[in-house]
Amino acid sequence: MNSGRIDGQSDLCHGSHQMLCRIPIDVRSHPCWMNWRFGCVFALMLLLKAPCGATSFDERLVAAVLMAEARGEGVIGMTAVGEVIANRARKRQLPPGLVVQQPCQFSPLNRAKPHELIMRYEKMPLYREALRIATTVVQTPAELPGLVAGADHFECIRAPIPRWARGQKSVAVVGNLRFWLLSNHHPPGGTNVPNKPNESTN
Repeated sequence: MNSGRIDGQSDLCHGSHQMLCRIPIDVRSHPCWMNWRFGCVFALMLLLKAPCGATSFDERLVAAVLMAEARGEGVIGMTAVGEVIANRARKRQLPPGLVVQQPCQFSPLNRAKPHELIMRYEKMPLYREALRIATTVVQTPAELPGLVAGADHFECIRAPIPRWARGQKSVAVVGNLRFWLLSNHHPPGGTNVPNKPNESTN
């Protein structure tokens, strides 16, 4: 009987546990290390999951947004951005697919229609992993690893500090992305204030 286990899965998990145990205790207790560890475990879980079945339009769109915003940061970076989407969806009591389509929220959708963004990225190899993250964001957001401390905004650390983040302290950094929690920031039309006309913030 097929148990659904992937060959070598047990050895891979055991080897990962041994590698983690070699890290000194004082390093393992640091918050940055904890976020990195949980992110790696979550990424490993995604890689070991069974192939995706039928997916909804919302899942495909969220996956395309993750690709557009953070594909250069890999699975962990896309997971962090997925958490931002999930956090906004929870606070606004909206589906993630609607959250990413709100005006001046995610810049890739300022320049493309939802179906165009999906078509642009769905053939790329990393889209498969983005889709798995998006499925978690849409269906079971409680299973996300908590990399961004509840953040609802993010920006590339190489970019100038956006106007909406001035005077605010970031709550997490994942790769080249910096994250903010701006729960009390509610300008008209959404939770972000563009730096300039027609410019969205994340």
